[in-house]
Amino acid sequence: MTPEEAREHWIALVELQPTTREARGLVPVGAYAYVVAKADSAPEFEAAVKRAASAQGFEAAEFDEVEVVNDRWLEGRLGRELYNVALEAVNEQRPAFGTFYRFTAEDEDSSPSGA
Repeated sequence: MTPEEAREHWIALVELQPTTREARGLVPVGAYAYVVAKADSAPEFEAAVKRAASAQGFEAAEFDEVEVVNDRWLEGRLGRELYNVALEAVNEQRPAFGTFYRFTAEDEDSSPSGA
């Protein structure tokens, strides 16, 4: 991944709510995941993620930490797992989802630690 490619891609921690039976079978209540997608702006990024999540049976309910991948990279906050998610988004030319951190009804307001 080149710095130019990283500059064209955005990343965020996204809350995903299942909208289909199949998705609820995987994630009964919801999950958080980092998502990377190519976009020219934060609103364009959010729209791309919403479309990709919908295609997989999820609603992208909330977006946190929305930023350009390159900014995160230059600050040393990308990490190996998120770098791999960004690399997948660049190579596959589509939004890429990181690990799903599932939550239950009891901890619905919690976010993952160590992501």
